[in-house]
Amino acid sequence: MFNFLGGLFVLIAVLTWSIASIVYKSVLGSVGDQKKYSRDPLASLGIRILILSAFILLYNLSLGNINKMFITMNTEQMTLYFYITILCGFLTAIGDICYFFALRYLDASRVYPLINTQTLFTIPFAYYFFNEQIPALMWISSFLMIIGVLFVGGTQDSKDKGMENLSKQQIKRNYIKGISCGIGTGFCFGTQYLAMTALNRIYFGVMEANMARVVSYAIILWIILLLKPNHIPRIRNDVEKKSFKSYILTGLIGIFSFGIGDAVYQLGVSLNGAQTSIIIASSAPIFNQAFSILVLKEKLRKNFLLGVFCIIVGNILVVF
Repeated sequence: MFNFLGGLFVLIAVLTWSIASIVYKSVLGSVGDQKKYSRDPLASLGIRILILSAFILLYNLSLGNINKMFITMNTEQMTLYFYITILCGFLTAIGDICYFFALRYLDASRVYPLINTQTLFTIPFAYYFFNEQIPALMWISSFLMIIGVLFVGGTQDSKDKGMENLSKQQIKRNYIKGISCGIGTGFCFGTQYLAMTALNRIYFGVMEANMARVVSYAIILWIILLLKPNHIPRIRNDVEKKSFKSYILTGLIGIFSFGIGDAVYQLGVSLNGAQTSIIIASSAPIFNQAFSILVLKEKLRKNFLLGVFCIIVGNILVVF
């Protein structure tokens, strides 16, 4: 039975994610945006995860109940929890890298609906690992979501911000990279929430699970940055200092969306299940479209609306 409070939790999370995506896009700019050309998605993610880690660790140490985790779980459960945490951190790191690069290549209003393809990946995994039923209309739902992706992707054009400053070859290359990164984000985000669900089934504690994921994510991301030192954020000149300040903004909004929004989402999942929660979360592109047009002044395209409609209807059909 549908739980109203659980649905409300998911809707609150959706709003935080949509608002955050607008801020991230504003900070990162576009590849063809000369004013923000130096913005580095990996450097931004590096600062963001440090701020997030500090916030979540401080919260859990002061208000959480971490000791109870170690007292409650036996050795086998702790080992399994540890391995799933690493998987969750890896999926989150790769998903965020795909997400931030997608935002650099394409408009937020084009990227965000692609993330909602996560349902295509979530349901098979939910069925296999958690014995959740495959919806009767899954094939129709999948078809609509694939059509939606084609509409949202459309044909490459110069309407995305920064594209007007690029050659046709660059536009095509950025388009392919942006669409691929958007779908990659959908896969990673969908599977990471299933991993979070698995953590909560071993030991239920949404803030504790979020903390485990964030710490794992931070370690994995900074290993990547140390292997690619040219992406480590620096403040050697005025341009880098200005970019660094913007990266701090992504960290602060990340507390709002990643730290709080994701934890609230997990509360919704605990009340309604992974499938139903992701269906509600599929409404995110509606809010994102509105915010992108009003705040970022992105163009409204008819194909976008058709694509978003198909993706949302596809997600709704999964309920039946």
